[in-house]
Parts: sequence; structure tokens; C-alpha cells
Amino acid sequence: MDELDAMILREILWRPADPLHAARGPRRLWDVARVLGLHGTTVKRRLAAMRESGFLREIHLQPMPGLMGLEGSEHHLVYKDALTKRRAFEALSADPRVWTIYANVGNDLCVRLVAAPGEDGQEIAAEMALDTGALERRFHHLTNWSVPVEKVSALDLRILAAFAEDAYRPISDVAAEVGVAAKTVTSRMRALAKMRAYLIYPVVDYSKISGGMIVYLDLALSLGATETAHTELANRFPVALCRSVRGMDNGYLVLHASGPTDIEEMVSRAQSIPGVEHVGMAIMHDIHQEPARWKDALLARAEELARAKGLWAAAWRARPAPVEARQQ
Repeated sequence: MDELDAMILREILWRPADPLHAARGPRRLWDVARVLGLHGTTVKRRLAAMRESGFLREIHLQPMPGLMGLEGSEHHLVYKDALTKRRAFEALSADPRVWTIYANVGNDLCVRLVAAPGEDGQEIAAEMALDTGALERRFHHLTNWSVPVEKVSALDLRILAAFAEDAYRPISDVAAEVGVAAKTVTSRMRALAKMRAYLIYPVVDYSKISGGMIVYLDLALSLGATETAHTELANRFPVALCRSVRGMDNGYLVLHASGPTDIEEMVSRAQSIPGVEHVGMAIMHDIHQEPARWKDALLARAEELARAKGLWAAAWRARPAPVEARQQ
């Protein structure tokens, strides 16, 4: 992976919780090429090379859990040794409530899970920590943000499900699968993006990077300084693989470092930005995601909405006729 590859992945990533991402919206491949001043075939060729090398696994489209009536949250689990952590990773990967696991170098895992209505994500995480032998558990943040679910239809959910495992799947294929015109798919995806209903996330294998490492910087920002701090972050870390807001006073960077000296320089640069109160650091090792789980949840919710709409339509047709109509 070189600097241009990192810039392509940065443009593909779309997290609407990040004000800079929300302002520009998600990008198709030709949009990425235009923004970077490249030809579209160059972007496609580079992505193909990253896939062939095993560095780029997939490009997932992840819906907001709130679309399915779920609540998402992220938790940090610390284990006593690498073996316990590995066993925990395997056990958590098999749990249907776990959508994403970030494994760092060392003995800690970051787990993103979903809770059904009436369930408490904190209690679920505490149970997982106990079952897997974690020494420590810390709550990070909720991964939901406000989505106007009343504006989301069963068709919208089926479209999102079709893109779940490949966010850059041809629109014509998705249209054929869900049984609508390609223009309808495009217009609905634009509307869903404005609702901040999903994110696009390139999943990479960090072990394939030679001569370097992936560093995760966790930032605590002063309240009220978020916008200025993120503008500075974008200027000082122009080739970040990922840069996103996690709330009004948090953010993070995922960067490629060549060694310990490079890491020290990155941390120092982040600490010097006005509004950054604290910088935590971890070295990425692996990411595990289960897009089939949120795809199934989307389709199940779409079926519920379609069934409810059918019952409403049947009740409407069966309603008593107005008095005037019966008299005629």
C-alpha cells in the first residue's frame, strides 16, 4: 500500500457522523477518481490490486442499527494474555449480537455489538466480558445516530441489504434483485444517505502491510472545539485511512506508520492541535465483520414492514362504507 492507495481508501470510507463526510455524501468509484484527479480505470485497477494482494478484503455497507429497531454500542475488553484474547476473539465472532471486532496488538479487543429492544448493551457487554475472561471492560460509545426511521420503507431496507456485502456492487444488479429500476435504486440510496442511514467501510488486512503498522489514535476533544479540531486533523493527517467523529467530544484516526519514531511523531502532532485534550494509542492487528448478520436483520425488518403495510391496506379496504354511500 502506498500513499495513493491510502487516499483512495480514505475517499471510499463514508461515516455520516463525521461532519466532513456528511457534507460530501458517499462516493461511487468515479466520484473518488474525480476528487483525486485520477482516471476511473486507475482507481479500479488499484482496488483490484489491493484485493489481489489480500490487503483489501471487502467494502461493506453497514446500516445504522436503529433501522432494525436495534441499539449499537462499542466496548473495549482487556485480557490477561494473547491466548485468552484469541479464544475470546473466536467466541465473540460466533455471537450473532457482535457485528464488528477490532483486534489490536496487545491483549485488548474493541467489540461493536447490537442490542434488541428491551436489552441493555452495557449488560450484554458485561456478560460477554465475564464469559470470555476479560480483566477489564470499558464502554466507548453508542454507534447509533438519529435516523428518521418513519421515512424508511421495506424497499429501502431490501436495497441496503443488497449492498451490504459489497457497497460498490453494480446498481443494475441490485435493481434486478429487488425488482425496481436502476434510477429508483440511485434515488433511494441518495435519500438514505441524507438520512445518515448507513456507512461505507473498506475492510483491510493490516498484516499484509510490509515495513509498517496501522496505528489507532483515540482523541478526546474540548467541547465546542470539535469542528476546528477536525479541520486541523484533516490538514495534518491528509492520508488517514479513517477519520471520524464519535460524538461531540471524541474522534479517531487510523494511520500507517513506518516504525516507533513515526508513531511518536504522529502522537505529538495530534497533541499539538488546539482542542485535543488527550491522545490514546493502539496498534491495529485485525478486523472481523459479519455483514451477513446485518443483511439478515435488514431483510427481516423489511418483511415486518411489508406485512404491516399489507395488514393496514386490508383493514382500509374492509372499512365500513360512509353513511351517504350506504344510503345511495
